[in-house]
Amino acid sequence: MKTLRNLFSLLIIFTLANTVLFAQSTQATIDQALGQSFQSQENKVEAIINDQPSLYWKAYASFMSSIFEIGMGNKTASQKYVDQAVELLNQDENRDAESYALEGSILGFSISLDPSQTRTLASKSTARYKKSIKLDKNNLRANLGLGENDFHTPVKYGGGKVAEKYLLKALSCENNPNNDPLKPTWGKERVYNLLVQYYKREGRMEQAKKYCKEGIEAFPHDHELQQLSETVL
Repeated sequence: MKTLRNLFSLLIIFTLANTVLFAQSTQATIDQALGQSFQSQENKVEAIINDQPSLYWKAYASFMSSIFEIGMGNKTASQKYVDQAVELLNQDENRDAESYALEGSILGFSISLDPSQTRTLASKSTARYKKSIKLDKNNLRANLGLGENDFHTPVKYGGGKVAEKYLLKALSCENNPNNDPLKPTWGKERVYNLLVQYYKREGRMEQAKKYCKEGIEAFPHDHELQQLSETVL
């Protein structure tokens, strides 16, 4: 399986502007700190990790710290925050679908830190997504993760068979149906991005154009979708 080439870090960096900013949302606070970190080139997320209201958000903040550190070229520090994020999630005795989906994303991202462990980490990542789906078949982030993992798996290793199925399912799922400021909202812009890439790769340009237009309409400031539009629209 290939490394998740788009580096989940770049996804977050480029899509910060698209975060659904519910009033005082926990995710918005952390994402803004990540944006400020890249602007100042100093980790602003680290200081707010312990201030978060749950293990999920402490883990998410640790994950964002990891993304900042790899963006700055500090692989050792990035791995430290990955390990911390996974440990925090596993401290929760009542894990839910979002917890497993986040762990799947973190494990997938960590492939970029140690490509020699690609198969092991990808397998673990997929297993976490499947646990999430078992708890909630309509979890956007778990369906996205399964679709993305399959998208990046070479055909010779069985990849490319279910990416479309899971990505379309993710697209149909609600980000945060109750507008709960303590629930995550990330992921849907990534679904559009991957669908466009998938259909472009498969030579299905009408579908690529359709989802590129829809994605830009929903997330007009998304950097990756704007880049894709130059080759699709």
